[in-house]
Amino acid sequence: MPYFWVELKYSRWNSFPNSISISINEKDNTGQYTLSLRIDTRNNSSSETDFYRTNRLLDLELEEGMFYQIMYSNQGYDYYPKEEKQYIRREVESGAIKKVEVNFEIENLEQEENDGTLFDKALSCVKKLVPYYEYMMEESNEEEWEPSLSKYDPAISKDMYLEVLTDQDVVKPHWLKALFEMYEYGGIATCKQLETKYGTSAVNYRTYLTSAGRSIAKKYMAPLYEENDHKWLWTVLFTGKHANDDIEGTYVWKMREPLMEALKDLDEQGVYESVKGGVGQMPQNNNYPLNQILYGPPGTGKTYNTVNYAVAICDGRAVSDVESSPYSETLDRFNELKKEKRIAFTTFHQSYGYEEFIEGIKPKLGDEEGLGYSIENGIFKEMCERAAEVTVKTYSGAHISESPTIWGMLLDGTGYSAVKEDCFRNNCIKLGFKEYKDDDLGSLDATAKARKMIFQFKEEMQIGDVVLIEKTFHSIDAIGVVTGEYKYDEGASDGFPRKRSVEWLFTDKEVDIIPYLPNNRKKLARFSIFNFSYLGMDTVSTILGDAGDSKVEVEKETKPYVFIIDEINRGNISKIFGELITLIEETKRKGAAEAAEAILPYSGELFSVPNNLYIIGTMNTADRSIALMDTALRRRFSFIEMMPKPEVLSQIGIGIINVGGTEINITKMLETINERITYLYDREHTIGHAYFRKLFDDPSLETLANIFKLNVIPLLQEYFYEDYRKIQLVLGDNEKSSDDFKFVLDKEVKTRQLFKGNPDFDEDPIKYIVQESALMRVESYKEIGDGI
Repeated sequence: MPYFWVELKYSRWNSFPNSISISINEKDNTGQYTLSLRIDTRNNSSSETDFYRTNRLLDLELEEGMFYQIMYSNQGYDYYPKEEKQYIRREVESGAIKKVEVNFEIENLEQEENDGTLFDKALSCVKKLVPYYEYMMEESNEEEWEPSLSKYDPAISKDMYLEVLTDQDVVKPHWLKALFEMYEYGGIATCKQLETKYGTSAVNYRTYLTSAGRSIAKKYMAPLYEENDHKWLWTVLFTGKHANDDIEGTYVWKMREPLMEALKDLDEQGVYESVKGGVGQMPQNNNYPLNQILYGPPGTGKTYNTVNYAVAICDGRAVSDVESSPYSETLDRFNELKKEKRIAFTTFHQSYGYEEFIEGIKPKLGDEEGLGYSIENGIFKEMCERAAEVTVKTYSGAHISESPTIWGMLLDGTGYSAVKEDCFRNNCIKLGFKEYKDDDLGSLDATAKARKMIFQFKEEMQIGDVVLIEKTFHSIDAIGVVTGEYKYDEGASDGFPRKRSVEWLFTDKEVDIIPYLPNNRKKLARFSIFNFSYLGMDTVSTILGDAGDSKVEVEKETKPYVFIIDEINRGNISKIFGELITLIEETKRKGAAEAAEAILPYSGELFSVPNNLYIIGTMNTADRSIALMDTALRRRFSFIEMMPKPEVLSQIGIGIINVGGTEINITKMLETINERITYLYDREHTIGHAYFRKLFDDPSLETLANIFKLNVIPLLQEYFYEDYRKIQLVLGDNEKSSDDFKFVLDKEVKTRQLFKGNPDFDEDPIKYIVQESALMRVESYKEIGDGI
C-alpha cells in the first residue's frame, strides 16, 4: 500500500514540528491497516523544546479511546493505555522516554469504508484531538515566548489595531504590507523566512515591523517593554524567541492575537489587495515624482511654491492641503525641515560645477604643513548620504554610532597571521607602514597611497565605526566596532605601530562576502584599509544575522528628503551632473529594480542616489526656452507648468484696489497685458501675478507705481529688446487720451535742430522715454485697456 501521512496545523503554528498527524499503518506485518490520528512531533529536526512541548500532554486526562504512543530515547516505540500516565511521567522525567503522543486508532479500514463511516469517525477523532493540540501549543507560549503577558501587556485591543492600521499618518503602506505578509505566513516567522517567501530582505522586515511598533506605541502612548536598559519596540506587536536550528533565520516573531484578528478583518475587507506591491520601496507621498521642475514665466511663484511642494513631500500631504494653510505656517515648517537637514537649497549659475555639486579637490591651508588639498563632498552628495543614512540599533554592548562609516581592513595580509591572532585576542586593529613616522608623513618619501591610508586610519576613522576584516579575496573572518582613539607606537615589535581598540562582534568565522556585494562584484579590494561604506550598514546587519549574531539591527531612513535647485536651466547640466545624470532616474535609484551606481572620479567611491530623495527644480522660461534645455535632463524630469494666474489676485483680495476713490482692476489689467505679450511674443514671456502680491500689504498707487517701475517695465524692455513700439502696444500707450498718461512717451527727434547743416534723413526718427510721472497717475493704469 502507498505511504500516507499528513499534518494538520493552525496557520499561526505552521513553522513548528508539532501537529495533528494522520497516517495509515500496517499492523504487526499482518497485512491489516489502521488509520492513526495523533498529536505528533516530527522525530527529525525537532529540538528538546519541541519534545518538551509535546510531553506537556501528560497534564491532561485522555478521553475514551485515546492511548499514549511513546518514543524511547533509543528511538524505540511502545503503546500504553491512559491508566499508565504516572509511569510514563516518571520515565519522561528520568530521560528514558523522549516524547509522548496522544493517539486514536481506527481499525478495519476496508469495512469502515464500505459502511461509509470512515470519514465521520476520522473527523470525530480530529475534533477530539484539537483541544489537546491547542493546549500543547498555547501552554508553551508563557514559557517560551518573550515577553509573556504576565511580564508585559501593550494593552492594545483588536479595535485599536483596526483603527491604527489604516491610518497612513501612523502606519505606512509598506509597513502594513509587511504585517499582512507575516499574517499570511501564519503569524509566526523569522524575517529570513519572510524574505525567502516574499523576496524582501530580512533587514527590511526588521525595519518595517519595528517602525510599525514604534508608531503604534506612540499613537496610543502604550508602555514599552524594557530589558537591560533597552526599550523593545517590536514587542508592541509580537512576542519572540530564538529559532531552532531547523528554522531559517535566527529569531522567531509571533504576532499577538488581537493583531492577528485585526489583520484578518482587514484582509476580508480587501485591504491587503490595496497595499500589495511596494515593500522595500519608499511610498510615493501622494505620488510625487522623484524629479520635477516647476517652470514658467517670471513672477509666477515657482520659487515660492517650492516651499509648498517641499513641505508637502516631507510631511506626506497633498500640495493643495499645504496651499490652504497660511503661508507663514508653511514657511515655518519649511525652515524646521531645513534645520533637520531634510531640505537643501541651491541655485545654479554659469560658474557652478561638478566640484560644488558632487565632489572635488579643494585647497586646505594647514598651520604647519602649508597648503594642502583634500577631497570634499559637494552639497548634493552630502544630501544623498543623509537621505541614505540608517539608524543603528544595537542589542549588545557594542556602541555603534547612529551613522557609522564602514571600513574594510587587512590585518597583515590574507589568511591567518600572528598579527591577526593578536588583534583578535586583544580586541584591537593595527596598521603597518612602519617605514613612515607619524611626524614625517609630509615628506616626499611617503607615497600618496601610504599617506592616504594612514590618514584614513588616524583621522577619518571614528569611534563607533564598523570594521570588516578581510580574509581572502572573497571572504571576511571578523566584524568589529571601533572603541578607541588612534595610538602610535614607533617601537612596535611586530612592525605595526598604528593601533585602535575595537569590540569584536565575531571573529574566526569565515563568511563569503561576495553575495552581499553590490552589482555582483567578484572580489574585495586589496588595501590595508579602505572605505567599505558602499556595502551599507543594513547589509552588515544582515551579515551579522546570517553569521549567528542578531544583536545589531538597523532602521532604514525612509523619511523623504527634498533637494531644491533654483534656476536649474541656468547651469551647465553636463558639467554639474557629469556621470550622475543617469543615477537620478527613478528606475536607477538605489533600491529600484534597475539600480545603478557610479565610481566617483576623485574619491573613487561607489555612489548612488537614494529613492527617498526628491529633486525639485525651478526654471524661468523667459530666461531660456524650455525647448533649448539639456535633453538628458529634460527626459529625466516631470514638468509642472506654472503660468500667470491673475485670478489669484482676486482670491487674496487685491483683484481691485481703490486709489483716491477710483477703482483699478488689477486682475483685468494683468490679463490684458499678458494677452498682448502672448500675441506679440509668446506665452513663455508673460508677466507673473506674484509681482503684484506687494499690493496685499499696501494697496496704494505708490506700491503699484513701484511694481511697474522695478518689475513690469524692465521685463518688457528685456523681452522686446528696446522695441518700445511693442512695449507701448502692450501698455496701451498707443491710444491713451493724453501723453501725460503714457508710461512710454514717444517724441519725434527734430534732426535739423539736432544736427548742423542739412542732414540727409528721409524722416525724423522717434525717441522713446520712460515717463516716471505717468506712474503716479491713476489714468495711466485705467487706460491700459477696457474694463480696468
